[in-house]
Amino acid sequence: MSRSLRHSSPTQEERAILRPATISVVLVTYQNVEEIGECLKSLHQASALPLQILIADNASTDGTQDLLEKTVAGLSSRDRVCEVHTHAANLGFTRALNLLLARATGEMTLFLNPDTSGWPAGGLD
Repeated sequence: MSRSLRHSSPTQEERAILRPATISVVLVTYQNVEEIGECLKSLHQASALPLQILIADNASTDGTQDLLEKTVAGLSSRDRVCEVHTHAANLGFTRALNLLLARATGEMTLFLNPDTSGWPAGGLD
């Protein structure tokens, strides 16, 4: 008894099921120079999926903005978009978060605090 396997291209519905999900990651930071670098490094290693990383800095004066400027270039790629929004004043967590959520385009949104790290490689996949 033989079995026939279908070898045609996937339908549009199948493609939607098969393609990797996109994740928008949102972080609000204020005076987190000690934590944010490790957080972003861990996040970068945690997923091979397309990511949109959105960061709001609420007028940090401890070097956070300089660190973000240096780090973001290494995070952006064809499958990764990283945006940093620096504010001249501290807008507060909720307002800054809402501004980031308005820019989020992923199918899923992940909220992270800047002190989040330790993701295993592939932990978000």
